[in-house]
Amino acid sequence: MGLRADKKEEQRLAILETTVALFREHGFEETRVRDVAERLRISEGTFFNHFPSKQSVLEAAALAHLDRVSALLHADALADARPAAERLEEVVAAFAAAFSGDREFATLLAGHTKFFLGRWSEEQWHDAAYRPLTVLLEDGQRRGEVRADVPPSQLAELYVGVNLITISNWLAGSPGDDTLEGRLLRAWSVFRDGSLAKPGATSSAEPAPRSTRRSGTGRKPTTSSPRD
Repeated sequence: MGLRADKKEEQRLAILETTVALFREHGFEETRVRDVAERLRISEGTFFNHFPSKQSVLEAAALAHLDRVSALLHADALADARPAAERLEEVVAAFAAAFSGDREFATLLAGHTKFFLGRWSEEQWHDAAYRPLTVLLEDGQRRGEVRADVPPSQLAELYVGVNLITISNWLAGSPGDDTLEGRLLRAWSVFRDGSLAKPGATSSAEPAPRSTRRSGTGRKPTTSSPRD
């Protein structure tokens, strides 16, 4: 049973890699399921046993890429107890490396999936990015390094959003300089100046409430009625 499962996974991976290779060679629109089947010498039915469409292959590739980004984020953001600003800047470098290293593939994701919308797969984005960043920012709030008047989950949402829109615009070739890393570092400096605690500020403030930990649900604390 284990051997059969291994062979099935090998075939699935071969289909995924071959399909993405054909996307690179011929473009997403021009690549057909028949082309994949012919390249691998399998039937189209075998392709559909693993993926319902060529779009689903790209979605699977996007998820695998998100897993790689998540691994980089965990390694850089949560591996030690350095100041929050240092760890967050390393995450910027990890984002730059993950996407500028294979611009062609990243452009495929931007053009044919919802990857860069952030909510393309909310559960995956939450686990891969929002949750570890929320933990990091919450730790920074406890240490007085991050402003405490905004929920850490909302700061995480803003941080990811800034990165994604910067990457998306870079892939689209919007006006601007140079490298993706240069753009991301400038965007990071703006986020940093607005989110980190000011020098000399008290560190006794309690972190914002944790009741809104999921992405997109952060609210500022208020004592007034929820409706005007």
